Amino acid sequence: MTDVPFRCGAAILAAGASSRMGRAKTLLPWGSRTVISHLVGVYRDLTEPVVIVCRPDDFPLHTELDALGFPATNRIANPDAASGMYSSVRLALQWPGWRDRTTHVLLGLVDQPQILPVSISRLLDAARRRPDRIIQPLHRGRCRHPVLLPLTLAGPLADPKRYQTLREALGDHQEQVFALQLDDPGLSTDFDTPVQYEEAVKRFSPNQP
Repeated sequence: MTDVPFRCGAAILAAGASSRMGRAKTLLPWGSRTVISHLVGVYRDLTEPVVIVCRPDDFPLHTELDALGFPATNRIANPDAASGMYSSVRLALQWPGWRDRTTHVLLGLVDQPQILPVSISRLLDAARRRPDRIIQPLHRGRCRHPVLLPLTLAGPLADPKRYQTLREALGDHQEQVFALQLDDPGLSTDFDTPVQYEEAVKRFSPNQP
């Protein structure tokens, strides 16, 4: 891989049902935009191509993506989303659009608009220096998301016969993981409930008084 120019794409995992939130996380307000609009903007500035894994029947999300001009060819339908996040990870890693033009992929969660763009830039820089390693941000003593990995590992990490979760797959490749210490409190924040979302907005959302 060292002879191939570094090129990183991003996959936003957005196929969850947001059942604890009570409404779609993707369409929640974040500053002057929606969460998904914010994430697409950040990842497009830093990576290429950007894809979104989503439910095929998530019509409100598809309407929002249409309004953003986000191409349908970069939307990966996950009809098995109810089985868990790992089903979206497998689809993202196996997307044929990576072929011949992408060396790495960044797996981002949809409830991560609070992460600083500079943190993503530092993950990318770490991957450029260590192209054969899986890069994970480290905050408060724990590895967090997003996970950046070389596509040479896509096959082993996406093997459903061996793994049932991404954590299990990464644990089996622990010797290849490089944990990058980052001082970004957004890495240790997520929002699964309305209360958590409101707290995240107050702490991290742009355009707050």
